[in-house]
Amino acid sequence: MTTNATDSQTPLLPFDTAPSESWFEQTKTWVQDQVRTLKRQVLTLYIASSDTRTPVACKVLCVVVLAIALSPIDLIPDFIPILGLLDDIVLIPLGMWLAIRMIPADVWADARQSAMEHEAGGGGRLPPNYYAAALIVLFWIAGAVWIVHTIWAWRHGK
Repeated sequence: MTTNATDSQTPLLPFDTAPSESWFEQTKTWVQDQVRTLKRQVLTLYIASSDTRTPVACKVLCVVVLAIALSPIDLIPDFIPILGLLDDIVLIPLGMWLAIRMIPADVWADARQSAMEHEAGGGGRLPPNYYAAALIVLFWIAGAVWIVHTIWAWRHGK
């Protein structure tokens, strides 16, 4: 069985489970496991970012990644074809991968242990980040203002 480096119990491919399950059940179980692993890693990243042993550059990256991951508003709206899923499929996992690589191994191990204890205690969810949502809304407003200004200047020959 091929497994993830982060969780030895999670199959890497959806078809590495018992052959008695249907394709749909195998895929559903695999996706649920991957989502559970991603949620655990977000919680672990949150805990590691608040550790004093974490380097400042890594903390900044963690804050950006967590802000994008926990914001109730997407950086790129999902209704935009292909690009709408870019932040969910590429940006968040890539940012998490880079942040995890920057965190010292002992800090990551301690944070992962704390996250597992938090999950076992009935927690496991981080609150939505409304500050990040407000920042994303401001980003979109600034973009809209810039587009209107550019069109206005172009039409009036400035």
